[in-house]
Amino acid sequence: MTHNYASSELNWNGDRLCLGDREIVRVIRDAAYPRMWRVRKPDHRLTDMVNKTRAKDAAYGYALGALNEGRGQPLRRGVDAIPAGMAAIHRAVRAHVIIVEVAA
Repeated sequence: MTHNYASSELNWNGDRLCLGDREIVRVIRDAAYPRMWRVRKPDHRLTDMVNKTRAKDAAYGYALGALNEGRGQPLRRGVDAIPAGMAAIHRAVRAHVIIVEVAA
């Protein structure tokens, strides 16, 4: 039987989310906006800016997605936990908000 990792197996060490001593993802303060944070994903790409609480929550989703890849249904949290049918609605709502912000 394959083991799926859960968020309870991960621990924060400063701004690093680790499995044991191994860093999986990290939250990083944005250089231009010091009150905003980004998640450095396992592939070293950075996410959009969010507050630190939301960045840490998203970090769990990225870490669990990377750890459970190819192991059946990953255990996820936050935005990554949106069911497949809802993902298109989430993208449409997010795109609408961006359009409204640009027009304003």
